[in-house]
Amino acid sequence: MFTEEQIKNFFDRKVTHPECPVCDANDWLVAPSPSTGEVTLLNSINVHKPGERPSETYAVIQVYCNNCGYVRMHNIGVMMRGIYDDGNSNGKK
Repeated sequence: MFTEEQIKNFFDRKVTHPECPVCDANDWLVAPSPSTGEVTLLNSINVHKPGERPSETYAVIQVYCNNCGYVRMHNIGVMMRGIYDDGNSNGKK
């Protein structure tokens, strides 16, 4: 789906405060698949109350701080718009 380089370029354009909220480092890593070089996707389920059906799921990627291990997740749908756009949304939002 995405290469590590595409994701890093996306974050360079879109993330205004790249520092880790835990340790203030700016050393983020994504884990590409060794066989394809593409980033592995996860399904993240929204929290729901006991007894209720789970809500929708969203595909996400994990990005982690190489200094302290803090993990953050980003919605793939939003990233796709930024990575595969026509150049009209290159600015930070």
